[in-house]
Amino acid sequence: MAAPVFNIDADALPMNPDLQKERASASFNVKELTHILDGGPEITKRRKELEQLILSDPAFSSRDLLYLDKSGQYDNAVHRSVKLVHWKDKYKWSEQDMELATLNINNSTEAVTVHRDMFIPALQRLTSEEQRAKWLPLALNHKIIGTYAQTELGHGTNLRNLETTATFDPQTDEFVMNTPKITSMKWWPGGLGKSSTHAIVLAQLVIAGKNCGLQPFMVQLRSLDDHTPMPGISVGDIGPKLTLNYVDNGFLIMKNVRIPRENMLMGNAHVSRDGKFKQLKSDKSNYSTMMYVRVLITRWACGTLASAVMIATRYSAVRRQLYIDPQGGEVQIIDYQTQQYKLFPAMASMFGIFFTSQKLVSAYNRELPRLIKGDKGLLAE
Repeated sequence: MAAPVFNIDADALPMNPDLQKERASASFNVKELTHILDGGPEITKRRKELEQLILSDPAFSSRDLLYLDKSGQYDNAVHRSVKLVHWKDKYKWSEQDMELATLNINNSTEAVTVHRDMFIPALQRLTSEEQRAKWLPLALNHKIIGTYAQTELGHGTNLRNLETTATFDPQTDEFVMNTPKITSMKWWPGGLGKSSTHAIVLAQLVIAGKNCGLQPFMVQLRSLDDHTPMPGISVGDIGPKLTLNYVDNGFLIMKNVRIPRENMLMGNAHVSRDGKFKQLKSDKSNYSTMMYVRVLITRWACGTLASAVMIATRYSAVRRQLYIDPQGGEVQIIDYQTQQYKLFPAMASMFGIFFTSQKLVSAYNRELPRLIKGDKGLLAE
């Protein structure tokens, strides 16, 4: 006979009096701190409105996530992504609303993060006007789903040593894309394993045997009719990971994949019909997309640490064990110095990372217009 299943409605339970006591004894204005962290009272108000909508939907319950296998976590993330996009259109959410929904509420557990945070920004910043008009509406309306394929099995941030090649064929006016060695395969991009139809691929541009440097290329990975890989494309999921299994991190192998010359993103450099290469802006301008994600990672790290610290601190406030005063009752474990030594530095680090992240966002937003214009600004050589 199967064991009975008991469902507990946590919202119906009274708040633990120890937790109430700790909150009431705060030496600062909690509401004021909340506004600082959110960015102001209006953003706090809007966040709570979105929170009420999203957390009332069973699709966004995290109760069973840890019991799902990798495939189940991915399916759940896709379902969440579709629902968020539907709500964005239905309720006319702004980009700030979508950011609040995905970053502050949904904790990024959805399937098109790279499409939104890397693929679309790359199309906005690295393309010519004609290319933006062609591809950006398709991406914004999710007619195509994209990823950003930079990292390879052999190299990641060492951009100069990336091995994927895009060789110009003057006879056909095409680029021939190849990952010539096992270390050349693209490895790890989120959304590559199952979701993406297209990728912005970072590759070494080769013209008449000369390496013209790293350039971004738009490559169609899968058919828009049945989602099968395009000719010359081998693509798939890299398998289970220690965490983030809702993300379909993938691999990409290309063997003589031909793309039109116009599929090189030509906002910062140009290749003419007769194979003449011209650098229009600083080659550092191509780094803006990955820089943006590096900034976002500090925000994600802060959110993850904040969740862990919050859970541990609340537990330490309500858990009682052993005695400090033999004449008294068992004490909250948060009153033990050894417990405080574990919690408080992590809490301080969370606030430190948060305000550092704010500075990084401000610096990025300040430098981005200069970078788009071709001025490398504060970027190192």
